[in-house]
Amino acid sequence: MLDRLTLPPLPTLHGERVILRAPQDSDVDDRLRHPIDPAEEDGYGSSWRRDWDGRRYHTRQHLLAGRRPPAPGRYQWAVEYDGHCIGSAGLRVNADQHRATYSVGLFVAALRGQGLGREVTRLALAWAFDELGAHRVELEVLAANTRAVNCYLACGFRQEGTRREAELYPDGWQDFLEMSILRSEYAARREQPPAARLRCGIVLRVQEDACQLLRAGQASVVPFAAAFPSPRTDRVSPGHLVAVAAADDGAEAVVWRWYDAVTLGAEADLIRLWEPAHGEVLAHSRLPHQPRPSGSRAWLSAGLPGADWWVAGPAVPNAEDADVELAEVWRFCTAHGLWPGPAR
Repeated sequence: MLDRLTLPPLPTLHGERVILRAPQDSDVDDRLRHPIDPAEEDGYGSSWRRDWDGRRYHTRQHLLAGRRPPAPGRYQWAVEYDGHCIGSAGLRVNADQHRATYSVGLFVAALRGQGLGREVTRLALAWAFDELGAHRVELEVLAANTRAVNCYLACGFRQEGTRREAELYPDGWQDFLEMSILRSEYAARREQPPAARLRCGIVLRVQEDACQLLRAGQASVVPFAAAFPSPRTDRVSPGHLVAVAAADDGAEAVVWRWYDAVTLGAEADLIRLWEPAHGEVLAHSRLPHQPRPSGSRAWLSAGLPGADWWVAGPAVPNAEDADVELAEVWRFCTAHGLWPGPAR
């Protein structure tokens, strides 16, 4: 006899910046402050458009009508940030099959691209696997919603299939991707070395001793680590992605760089890419299940153990959404003494 999962009460989950908690009355007021964003609503499916009359804001009546006690196995959190609700996250649990279906949405447009979706997703996955005991967490996502797809890939989800032309939108039929992560895959990722001391930034300007970066919508100047190879103005260019290491005293330094490369195609187990400074290269993939259509852009690096070139996740405009091998960079920095001080 196979045991069913035990369904505990809805927990409160605390992250570095967000809290996942039970919905409360003030959440309605928080939602009413922000306009309806069709791009965000479309991410959950197209059916909402059949009832939408073009208004810019939800009504209180509409929001309250959607509130009802959750069904058994349905976990629905409000996402709290800086004392206010900014979205929701949920798990719909099939206790017999030890699996859960995940969903998340943030309705505050100004907070997207800051890594909050990843933090929410990782909190939900940690609870699903470590506390609930799920074997599998799955989801469906609009294929055109690249920000969400990149978020899920960065959190360990793998694409399993495509529901082709699954829903009708104003601009035509749209595909949905089916993605999942297994308990064993989650455990393997958790055993990787900590990369919490590393954060990513997009390069804006480069000088020999430092570069200006864009992180979380803010520009800042960060020095290069002393061991970062010279000449740095030849090795790092605007548009590159870099890893910034933080010392215990808060000092920061740039320790690694990824190129923005264009995918040309696949050859056996390798990916052929073009990058302006190096021309065509063949790279091993960090994400073997990641679709890489010709013409798509990806983060490319050279110098990490195991291959001359590695290609990671898609090249994205927000550093917080970059899916790159920070754990491997952490190992490399530790082995070669690349943690801050600054460049000489």
